[in-house]
Amino acid sequence: MSKRLYIGIDPGANGGIAVIDDAGRLEYHTKMPPLHECAKLFRQYAKYGNSTMVYIEKVNSMPNQGVVSVFTFGKAYGQLLGILAAYDFVYLEIPPKTWQKLYIFERSETKKDHKNALKNAAQSLYPDVKMTLYIADAILLAHYAYQSRPKG
Repeated sequence: MSKRLYIGIDPGANGGIAVIDDAGRLEYHTKMPPLHECAKLFRQYAKYGNSTMVYIEKVNSMPNQGVVSVFTFGKAYGQLLGILAAYDFVYLEIPPKTWQKLYIFERSETKKDHKNALKNAAQSLYPDVKMTLYIADAILLAHYAYQSRPKG
């Protein structure tokens, strides 16, 4: 049986990428690199073919965001999807509320509290990793993909 990988992508400048193997071990994590580096990274994992599952956080615009920043972010998001498609990855766009409910049980008072709760959840899963806000969501997305895998 071939190796299975679960990749979590939190797009954007403050996001990251994480890869978990078929035993639930964190194989790789990084703050979101420039798009050309993403392409190199995904090329490396393309050899695993359809045994790789990619979960990317589904994004949308938010009130009070500037038009230029939303356009720039949307462009980068589309390019990421294009890179995944070019390497023939199977991917799912997962809304934040869908995957976060597996890790957060109480509503946070502030955005900062919410982000720290996610960081703490990721740290509890991988205590040996120096957890940052950049990689925490990507790790949790990859872990969510791993938890969602068919059992058996």
